[in-house]
Amino acid sequence: MPLERYLKDRPKLRKLHEQAVKLFVANVATHSARVMEPFRLYVTRATGSRKWDVDGSEYIDSVMGHGALVVGHSHPAIAEALQEQVSKGVLY
Repeated sequence: MPLERYLKDRPKLRKLHEQAVKLFVANVATHSARVMEPFRLYVTRATGSRKWDVDGSEYIDSVMGHGALVVGHSHPAIAEALQEQVSKGVLY
C-alpha cells in the first residue's frame, strides 16, 4: 500500500502519534518491535491473531507478545478464568 494511502486511511492513528511524540520517550514505543513507520499502532481491540486500530484497520499480530500470547488475544478460556478470579479480588 502506498504511503499516501496509508496516511489518508489512518487519520486517528496519525493524530494520536502526533500527541504521543510530545509525551513519551524511546521513539514512542515500549519495545523495538513496536517501532513502526510512519507511526505506531494504537490498538482498540484484539482477538486471536488479529488486532484493530483506532481507524478500524485490521492487522495480523505476528509478534503475539513474543510468545506470551501463544493462544492468541482474548482466548475465551483465559478470559473466563480471569473474569472468575477478578470477581474474587486481585489484591488482598
